[in-house]
Amino acid sequence: MDLLSKNNDNRYMDKLLLNLSPYGPDHHSREIASLFHIFIRNNFPCLPVYLKSRIIQTKYVEEIEKGVINTALVTPGISTASFWLGT
Repeated sequence: MDLLSKNNDNRYMDKLLLNLSPYGPDHHSREIASLFHIFIRNNFPCLPVYLKSRIIQTKYVEEIEKGVINTALVTPGISTASFWLGT
């Protein structure tokens, strides 16, 4: 990945990110952490897929809900919502 970055080969860096997505969180993440600014700056298409694959959520944490103040109701009140985005 460093060689690709040095050669400004963004297309293959993006493909490599996609190929790294299925691997575990500690497989390579520390090695490419210094390149994240390049991924973001160049808006790699596979970056959202890669970042989503890095999220680890246990069953217990998945069940946690947060209280949300809902002012859109006639009588404002609190409703619950999932703590995690996209669930």
